[in-house]
Amino acid sequence: MNPKKMFICFALISLLSACHSSGNKSKTEDLLNDDDVSQYALASCKYGFTEGAMNTTWSSRIEKTAFGKRFDAGKLDAVLDASLDSIVNLAALTGAIYYKTDKYADNSCPSTDSLPQAPNDLQEYLDEVDSAGNIMGLYLQKETPNLPSTQHSAAILVKSDSNKWVVVHEFMHHLFQTQFTQDTGIADIKAHLELVETRYQKALSKISKYSSRYDQQSKEEAQTLIDAQAEYQQTLLDLIKTYPLEEVSIENKLAYEFESGNFTEVVEGQKINGAAYIISSSEKAIDLFGYLEDIDDNTRKVLGFTYYKADISRLREINDSVRDYRTETYRLKRAAQEYLEEKNLSYGILKAAKGPTEHVHSPGCSRQKEFDQIMDKIKNKLDQKRKSHL
Repeated sequence: MNPKKMFICFALISLLSACHSSGNKSKTEDLLNDDDVSQYALASCKYGFTEGAMNTTWSSRIEKTAFGKRFDAGKLDAVLDASLDSIVNLAALTGAIYYKTDKYADNSCPSTDSLPQAPNDLQEYLDEVDSAGNIMGLYLQKETPNLPSTQHSAAILVKSDSNKWVVVHEFMHHLFQTQFTQDTGIADIKAHLELVETRYQKALSKISKYSSRYDQQSKEEAQTLIDAQAEYQQTLLDLIKTYPLEEVSIENKLAYEFESGNFTEVVEGQKINGAAYIISSSEKAIDLFGYLEDIDDNTRKVLGFTYYKADISRLREINDSVRDYRTETYRLKRAAQEYLEEKNLSYGILKAAKGPTEHVHSPGCSRQKEFDQIMDKIKNKLDQKRKSHL
């Protein structure tokens, strides 16, 4: 047979199998003993695109997850037992469109291959932030700068062999983002980043103006510095809560729903993925908490006894939040580590303890480009400020 005709035939068969309601059962059996503990290929083959509940509506119910993050739990409930087909349709009703990108695993099934192909601008953006092709899913909110395809709706990019865990993970980003917009009035990520940068620069200029005079400040000057420090701390805390801690919140919530029996048509290997992602995201947040923990000490050193002449109630409230989030981050990280240990696995360069062929690779959802850029900028400036006080 002509090789080109063979390829076309295979592509057609693959597309049909992706739409088949019962998944690829023979392929599933072959993959049950696969060395990949994340079960990525198994997850793509075990359940078909239309397998699961055909939910079409939801009842809104606003709840908080870890770190006090608010979202519409009613919309999440609607997708937990739903088919991939239903999830895609429900997401569209909430303003998010799913697109497919290249497949990830050689031995997987085209579970989400019936999704529309990612438009050129979205694919080019994904290639830019993920040249290695390891990102499993990417959420881009409505009106993301320089991406015309997001002008009218948010976009969710997933691999053509994606699984329900990844699909729902990305949908939760959408739920958090839309609730954040409702709560704050901030409609897009560019506006949010510009706001954060403006707040930081304002605080930095105040600190630069008053912090060089050490214990000679008046009560009014001390208050200006403390207010600037509080604003700076809140900015950093907002950033950490919006990015790495959101990943922790999502995976913690999905693991809970999986163990409760509410999250169906998924495999346990994806919970292992989630535990690894909780650990990696927690480590990123913990590293940044280190910067937050030094701020109050810096303020005390700069102001001396003048520190206590000012109103420090707002600073104390923010510091309490930092400590609470830090404690909760360590708790969830440890819980994820214990879960992996129960499975005879460890999180060390995302490899299982049993051998180099068994990998735990985190879901690779990434909104980190903007976050990493602004945090590198902030950390560099803070490091320079620390050195000036040595």
